[in-house]
Amino acid sequence: MFLTRIIEANECEPYTADDLADLVPAAKANGKNYFEAHKPLSSSSGASSLDSLNTAALANMAAWVPEIFPDAQPTAAGGYRVSSASLGRDLEEDLSLHPEGIKDFGIADQGDPHEGRRTPIDIVIEYGKKDHGEAVTWLRERLGLQEASGVSLDDFRAYMPQHCYIFVPTREAWPASSVNNRIPPVLVVDTDGKPLLDEKEKKQYIAPSAWLDKIGRSSR
Repeated sequence: MFLTRIIEANECEPYTADDLADLVPAAKANGKNYFEAHKPLSSSSGASSLDSLNTAALANMAAWVPEIFPDAQPTAAGGYRVSSASLGRDLEEDLSLHPEGIKDFGIADQGDPHEGRRTPIDIVIEYGKKDHGEAVTWLRERLGLQEASGVSLDDFRAYMPQHCYIFVPTREAWPASSVNNRIPPVLVVDTDGKPLLDEKEKKQYIAPSAWLDKIGRSSR
């Protein structure tokens, strides 16, 4: 027996197993269960694009760390250390950025769920004041990397219970702000495909996340 707490209620009908399975077509086609289909990629099958980005960022810290932390001190191992004083906090231990991994020793034993461990993307989000999409784009630019493929509306599915969006290629949950940052506004058209105009005779656009919400509801 356990207790639950309702966070939010809406008028949408509950998702069924088939609804969620549609996000991973291979799970249906091959008869795999949800958890088998969602196992993390092993090194033998190739790292995901985000894993590759984090790995590249660890291997070339000089390309991005000083811009996030101007006071960072280089280490003999090819990484950086950032003092708690530089981070504006009253802690003794430093933030260590090492080619083999990043760890914030100041919060490692303070109840942090990851025991201080961070990825380069995490660091850019937290200290660069960016959302997930912005952090990924910023790191790729600093490292001189091009995206493996473009990101489009077709790559996302709205998951209404948590009001987030599943990025199908990596199965990550993205917030609305990240989707709207990466995808341009969507032109609103009528049933004949003609643009809808507002009272000033201008074309109407809506945020990509709002469009995904609409598609998610109409496909139910």
